[in-house]
Amino acid sequence: MLHAEIYKCGNAIHIIHSTEDEVVEASSTGRILKPLLDDLAQIAGVNIKTVKNGFINIKAVAKELKNKNAVLLENEGALCTGITESDAEAVAMVLRKGCAADLYAAALHRTDRLSTADACIQRIIYVKKYSKMKK
Repeated sequence: MLHAEIYKCGNAIHIIHSTEDEVVEASSTGRILKPLLDDLAQIAGVNIKTVKNGFINIKAVAKELKNKNAVLLENEGALCTGITESDAEAVAMVLRKGCAADLYAAALHRTDRLSTADACIQRIIYVKKYSKMKK
């Protein structure tokens, strides 16, 4: 049912459930993952929210994936989406790296993130221009 709702609400064709250690740990914080790295903003989304009870709260998960390619599921890792399997794998890869960077920054009490405006611009340019170059 979760996958069906995601397919219905967005443009995802492939979904990967990422359970990498860093992703599960980041999902357990309940925080919104704001990019420290530009590739996370470009490929996954401007901010990756954590949904509580993600496997039950289906509509909330699908809503978060409407304009993004990843959503954290509290204590369960994340769902990463893409039009192709390699797109979903790329999202999973940059999400893992973004979660690791976020956890490291939190341990050092660093809050230097990409600004929301910068992240939005990078996401728009990637979605409108660079992601279309493969096609």
